[in-house]
Amino acid sequence: MKILKVSTFALQSYKQFVKGNLRLSISEVEKKLTRNVLLAKRVGEFDNHIVYAYGRLRIFVKDNSVITCI
Repeated sequence: MKILKVSTFALQSYKQFVKGNLRLSISEVEKKLTRNVLLAKRVGEFDNHIVYAYGRLRIFVKDNSVITCI
């Protein structure tokens, strides 16, 4: 699987809400989120986005790009 691209909103959300990730670069966040998607469970679709659940983290992916993280 290729490394997923991360939107600016998803980058800021991930850095703010996931412990220990405040000082990560965009490439490090892309690698971590790609790994999380590979290990996550696909829980459905919402507004043409594929939704993955990795623990309490929800990752919304569209066209090989992470749109947002909750």
